[in-house]
Order: sequence, then structure tokens, then C-alpha cells
Amino acid sequence: IIPPSALAVLVGSLAEVSIARLLIAGFMPGLLMVAVYAVYIWLRVRMNPSLAPPYTGEVITWRYRFLGLAQMSPLGIIVIMVMGFILFGVTTPSEAAATGAIGAFIVAALYRRLTFKVVKDSLYGTLYIGGMIFLIITGAVALGQLLAFTGATREFLAFIVDLGLSAVLLVIIVQLAVLILGFFIDQLSIMLVAIPVLVPILEPLGIDPVWFWVLFLMNISIGAITPPFGMMLFALKGVVPQASMSDLYRASIPFVILDAIAVGLVIAFPQIATWLPNLVT
Repeated sequence: IIPPSALAVLVGSLAEVSIARLLIAGFMPGLLMVAVYAVYIWLRVRMNPSLAPPYTGEVITWRYRFLGLAQMSPLGIIVIMVMGFILFGVTTPSEAAATGAIGAFIVAALYRRLTFKVVKDSLYGTLYIGGMIFLIITGAVALGQLLAFTGATREFLAFIVDLGLSAVLLVIIVQLAVLILGFFIDQLSIMLVAIPVLVPILEPLGIDPVWFWVLFLMNISIGAITPPFGMMLFALKGVVPQASMSDLYRASIPFVILDAIAVGLVIAFPQIATWLPNLVT
């Protein structure tokens, strides 16, 4: 959820929330998740040093480190430029993305990597991903319109109001449901089903949409490492084929718990998500 986050851009588009504010809002919760991971890993290694034995390979000199940093700098400049344009309102997200694409072409040309095959593969990948996102947005909008025209949205809102739940309790219940869905359904499917249903209830109940959708992003991200679906676990299996899936499932449990703690902190202290976008914008 730390910028640049494709999921945040997609959620912002579907939920009609400022993409810039949503990207900024994801920064502090993302750092919080990193912090709880780092503390946990440090404590585990302190208790059991064999989990992270000392590096005994070839010593990397500072010269090679700076050379590596210099080689990465063009990509870093493009990312910072695109994010800066969005965060500071210089351009719209679409215009910033176009600027980034132009920058990538320029860098590829400077490195003499701008071949016909590279251009063809880039365009093909763009069409594939763009088409997928277009279908997701089309499906979500169609579902939202269907719910509105049939009166389902109005009835659902009336049902929620009649429950007499506080806004915070309702947010906890909804986010818990999203988290459970993530155990069995991929992130894009959750967006397609949940966002059209949830958007109409936020404003009448006075729920901050930026805070709510940051929590939503955190929970669907947790779903990527939770068994049995956990797409990231299957990707990790490809990286460490010697580990069994049961080993990966067990290893993911502490991190799922840590993520749940981070979500709880953002629910208890909404300023973690809302402070930075309010400050910047």
C-alpha cells in the first residue's frame, strides 16, 4: 500500500476517492507494517541467531555500492517524478503515468535498450493490464448501477442504519469480513464485489472514505499471504522450491498476526492514515 500502489489507484478509481490522497494516506500505515515486521524479525533473530547467519561471501566495496546506486538512479528519478506530480497536484494520475512512460522510453533509449521487441512487449503488456483494469471497472460500475436501480443500495443502507451500530463498530465488522474474504478470493474479485456495495454507506454514516479505503487496502493485502489462496505464498514457493507449502503456510502466520495488529492500530488511531494527506493537501 506504500506509493506507488497500483491497488490504491484502482480502489480510488472504483470508489471515486482522490487517488492522490489515498496514495499519501497509505504511506504511514505501510511504514507501520514494515516497522512491526522489522521488530518481529529482530526479536526472532536475537532469540535464535541461526535463523539469520552472518554473511560470509565476498565483501562488497563502497565503490560497487555507489555504482549500483548510480545504475538504479534513472528508475528512481522516474518513480519520484511520477509520484511527486500526483502527490503535489501538478498533474492528474493519468498524466503522471504518461509522463513516467515517456521517461521510461527515454531511459531505455539512453541505455540503448529501446529495441522493437522491447517496445512491442511493453505495448502488449500495457494493453493486457489496461484491458483487465477496464473490465474490472466496467463490472464494478455495472454492479453499482444495478444495485442502485433495483433499490438494493437503499435497502442495504436502511438495514445498516436500523442496526444502530456505531460507525467504528461497523468499520470493524466490514473490515473483518473483507479480511476473511481474502482467505479465499483474490484481491481484484474482492474489489469488484465489495466496493459497489460499500461506497454508498460511507457518507451517510460519516465515515472518512480515505481512512476506510486504506484499511480496505491493508486487509486485501493481508489476504495475499493467508492460506489457502495466498497468491504471494505460491509466488514465494517458486523462489524457494525446497520449502513445502505447509512450511510457507506456517511461516506466514506470525506476519498475518502482525498485519492484524497494524490494522487494529490504524482503526484505533485513524490519524495514522489521515494525518499525512491532511497535512499535504
